[in-house]
Amino acid sequence: MTGERTLDGFSALTLSSPAAGGIEAAFVPGAGMVGCSLRHRGEELLGQRRGLRAYVAQRITMGIPLLYPWANRLGRTRFQLAGRDVALESVSPPLRLDGNGLPMHGLLAGAGGWHVERHESAGDGAVLDARLRFGAEDGLTTAFPFPHELELEAELLGPTLTITTTVRASGDAPVPIAFGFHPYLRLPGVDRRDWQIDVPVRERLRLDERMLPTGEREAADVPAGALGSRTFDDAYLAPEG
Repeated sequence: MTGERTLDGFSALTLSSPAAGGIEAAFVPGAGMVGCSLRHRGEELLGQRRGLRAYVAQRITMGIPLLYPWANRLGRTRFQLAGRDVALESVSPPLRLDGNGLPMHGLLAGAGGWHVERHESAGDGAVLDARLRFGAEDGLTTAFPFPHELELEAELLGPTLTITTTVRASGDAPVPIAFGFHPYLRLPGVDRRDWQIDVPVRERLRLDERMLPTGEREAADVPAGALGSRTFDDAYLAPEG
């Protein structure tokens, strides 16, 4: 139910289950704990885009990346948060910036420093648990001055993959969080235009020309059916449930 394989030169830890004809999930502790592969009956369900090497070297997202300690864009690189000064200009490696020069998707894309606590079989599947000390020794609190411990647990039970993220403050201040995940899902062997989608949202955050929320909301309706040529780069409010 557990294993290890090499992808793009990186060691990936695998979780597998015989459910639904065979499922395998793989994560890379040495590259930001990114979920780099999800296979069903041998078919890859995650978009690889430019692969693990580009994810580590250039922060180009792929698979299921953790966007931490913030997801999406920030409006500036220097600001006050919870009474402390956040300064992102000197981060190494440099931040990923969008087309408007705004910092995107956090500080941990492709980052090392994760320590595996558990990688073992569990019932009809397996579990992988890893932790990262977000502290001064890695220079992380120079940019984001809130010491803490970050834990990510991936559990594959039967046909269900669950990722649980836990943040524990380790300093003298609470830790503000706005993190998220960015899964790139694909249907193998099916033209993207033929994918059938059902997005039951009713509200969207209004964005300005830099793709930042204005604080306003507006009604939204995404018709179900073939994806066709439609694309979405929107911020929707999740409906209840």
